[in-house]
Amino acid sequence: MKTDFVANMSYELRTPLTSIGGFAELLGGGYAGELSAKGSDYVSAILESVERLSKLINDVLDLTTGDTRGVALEKERVDIGGLCRAAAETARPRAAEKAQKLDVEIASGAGHVFGDARRLRESIEHVLQNAIAYTDRKGRISLSADGDKKQAVIRISDNGSGIDADDLPRVFDRFDRVAEAGVRGEAALGLGLPLTQQFIEAHGGTVELESEKGKGTTVILTIPRGTR
Repeated sequence: MKTDFVANMSYELRTPLTSIGGFAELLGGGYAGELSAKGSDYVSAILESVERLSKLINDVLDLTTGDTRGVALEKERVDIGGLCRAAAETARPRAAEKAQKLDVEIASGAGHVFGDARRLRESIEHVLQNAIAYTDRKGRISLSADGDKKQAVIRISDNGSGIDADDLPRVFDRFDRVAEAGVRGEAALGLGLPLTQQFIEAHGGTVELESEKGKGTTVILTIPRGTR
């Protein structure tokens, strides 16, 4: 029953979005005549918004499964170092907007895991987005990876606002968040950490969070090496 609901929801949400993106691409390709420079900028903004909304739809639909059993993983050999670097590059423009420093340190022990590359990368990106959102201008964020024979361990730390002890029990609740002015995107919707937890636990891993109000937050992702 839940599978049918998710499938129907996916269809209803994606169909108009696909049309919007398709027509925007046609406009950008000049099928309705040559666009002015400003018109091209508008089309680019539409396509960027379509991509962002499409990702948000994917996130919401993943959360509607409600548990790790609803996540269908496509397993392959995933290089943890490469995954972390790629996620960091995706996050850098957002960090640059706030003049934040984003450090990446990959130890030789990071190695690889067998898992769903897209969802593992998204897990890292979600945590990085939260770190950026809840860290002040000129703050510092670090992403490190290490591990042993049994598991890879990824740590994402920031020197941001931190989380009050009373709020810690609900940080993994879906669509919940700690309200703060200026926070936008998935951090504002409370999607990032619940999705990360769902994806990592679907791999048999764990997500731990250490935080202190006013002193920053560290999120630790532990992922078993796994097998094909």
